[in-house]
Amino acid sequence: MSMFSIIIDHRRCQLHCVFKGIPFHFIFIIHSLLRYSMFHWTNETINIWSHLLGFIYFTYCQIERNFYSLPLINASSTEHIIVSLSLFGAQICMFLSATFHIFGCQSARSRQNYLQLDLFGISAGILSMYITGIYTSFYCFESHLRSYLAVLLCLFLITGIVPFSKDSLGSKVIGSRIGWVHIIYSLVILFGLCPIVHWVILHGGFDNPHVVEWIPSVLIVYTLTGAAFFFYVSMFPERIRPGCFDLVGCSHQWWHLLILAAMVSWQMRNEVREEIHESFHRGRGMGMERRGNEWRKSFTRREEMTD
Repeated sequence: MSMFSIIIDHRRCQLHCVFKGIPFHFIFIIHSLLRYSMFHWTNETINIWSHLLGFIYFTYCQIERNFYSLPLINASSTEHIIVSLSLFGAQICMFLSATFHIFGCQSARSRQNYLQLDLFGISAGILSMYITGIYTSFYCFESHLRSYLAVLLCLFLITGIVPFSKDSLGSKVIGSRIGWVHIIYSLVILFGLCPIVHWVILHGGFDNPHVVEWIPSVLIVYTLTGAAFFFYVSMFPERIRPGCFDLVGCSHQWWHLLILAAMVSWQMRNEVREEIHESFHRGRGMGMERRGNEWRKSFTRREEMTD
């Protein structure tokens, strides 16, 4: 078997790249040298550094939220745990993704192992966005909150196990790109629509200023995630112009950048959410309906002050 055949079999995601002696990041190098490859411009540079910088950003957020923002509003230990878990999931996602793109080309077996960890990181990243959204949305509805958190735990167990199950990565259902793993992750993302619709109904629909305030943030996250999945599946634009996007602009790079943008936009929106955190505490000890009304009145006052 020729080296070209080995490379094609090993890196099927780059079938639309043109190999002309460009320093591609696919040569099987010993582990100790791969650390230095991240400082050379290759087809993996954007993939590596986009999520490596994302990991650094979420690490900063982890420290800033737990040692400054949350203590400033007298957050409880539960809020610290929720925020920490959310940011930790984002950290895991970014770190394992960057690790895969740095060390995954050492060998076919190494690529398989790092890819499994990368997919596990995607699970953590998706659910990390859910946990803060569900917690703050259903804070005034404790029974619903407990139910959704239990569902999140089940989803994490399922999506955490799937990447490590036998033939989960090799089997394809639609074409050469879509397998059971992708379908499961797509269903998990679509599941997020259930608590969103439930949350809108509980707060009285789109007449509620709170709903109107937060729906755009949800739409932004889903738009960015949907666009990322489109690039991943379609292999656009390198499918249209093979060889023109070998180093910059290929579909997988867009996938990385859009996923990072979705996670960063959600975490930045959570910073605003912390500003109205105190209204939750004023509702403690009240009945469920009374707490919901207190929260909505507080949010309205905050909106009027902003205007």
